[in-house]
Amino acid sequence: MWRHVVDKEWMMARTNYLTASSIKNILPITETGRKRSQAQIEANMLKIASSFATEYISDEDCVATGMAARGHLLEPIAIEEANKVANLGLYHWDDIILVKDLLGWSPDAMSIPQTEKPPLYDIKKNGAPCSTNIGEVKSYGMERHMVSVHTNKKDCPERWQLAVGMALLKNCQFAHLIFFNPDSTIRLAIKTYSRKDLEEEIQMVEEAENSFKEFLYDENRFVVERTNDFYEFNTKNAKNSDYYMNEIMKEKRMNI
Repeated sequence: MWRHVVDKEWMMARTNYLTASSIKNILPITETGRKRSQAQIEANMLKIASSFATEYISDEDCVATGMAARGHLLEPIAIEEANKVANLGLYHWDDIILVKDLLGWSPDAMSIPQTEKPPLYDIKKNGAPCSTNIGEVKSYGMERHMVSVHTNKKDCPERWQLAVGMALLKNCQFAHLIFFNPDSTIRLAIKTYSRKDLEEEIQMVEEAENSFKEFLYDENRFVVERTNDFYEFNTKNAKNSDYYMNEIMKEKRMNI
C-alpha cells in the first residue's frame, strides 16, 4: 500500500493562508470557464476561512494513503524524469509553504535547490527565492492522467497553482506542469507556460486575495454570539483529537 506521513508543522502552516488549492474556488470563473456568482464566491470564502480556525491537526490527519500518497512519493521521480528529457533544471521541494500576506504556495519544484526545510518561508521577511522556473507535479490515476495529457494547456485547471506561484515569485518567468504515470502508454507529459501566458490568471489570483482579505477582516461577518446560544474558545490545555482517539482505543471502542 502507498503510504506517506506529511510534516505536521507544514500542515498547520497551510491552515493560515489562502493556498493554490483553495483560491480556485473563489475566482469569478470556474475551472471550466463558467461565471461564478458572488453568493457562491462568499459561500466558498466562508469554507476557506474555517481552516483559519484550526488549532490542532491530529497525527492521523497527517497520514496519506492510496493515490494521495502515491502522488507525493512519485514527485521527485517525476521531476528527475522531466529533467532528463526536457532539460528543465528543476529541483524537488517538499513540505514547505512560501507565504506573503494571506497568499501561500507549496512548490513541488523550483530551479534552485531547497537548502533548508522550515515548514513556512515568509517572503516579506526573508525575500523571495530567485527561481526563474517552477514546476507542479501531478501523478494521477490512469483516467485523469490521460484526460490531462490530452487537455489543451490553456484549459488545464492546474495552471492556477502555477499562477499562485508566479504571483508570489516575481522573478519567475516559466512554469511547468508535469504529468507522470509510470503505468501509462504516455508516461510523461509536460506543459510549459511563460509568465505572459498566465498574466491574466496571475492578476485574478491577486484580485481574489484582496477580496478574501476584505471578507476575512469584516468584523460584522463573524459574530459568534449571533449564531449560537453557547460557545467555548479553545485553549492550549484543552484535550485534542489525538487525546480522545488514544482514550477510545484504550477502551477498545474502535472497530479495527
